[in-house]
Amino acid sequence: MKNLTSISNKTKENIIIVYPVPSKNHLTIESKSDITGISIFDLNGLLIEAFYPPNFIEQNKLIALSFYHYKSGVYLIKIETAQNSHLKKIVINH
Repeated sequence: MKNLTSISNKTKENIIIVYPVPSKNHLTIESKSDITGISIFDLNGLLIEAFYPPNFIEQNKLIALSFYHYKSGVYLIKIETAQNSHLKKIVINH
């Protein structure tokens, strides 16, 4: 049996911050890397909405998304950069 070694590759460039959670109507995504895509899924894995440049505006490494048209609940947000893909849980509570 081969020995497996895991090396964590988390650097400040890979960090993505999503806030506020829970959110009422909007969400801010902060990333050191350029974001190439954002997808919103329900908990069953159904794609609800997808955003790709230029459908979102990134200013100072911040992206603001509106969730007025979403029902209250728990969703998954997939944030893609050139290097990685990040999956985070978000809560919308109107």
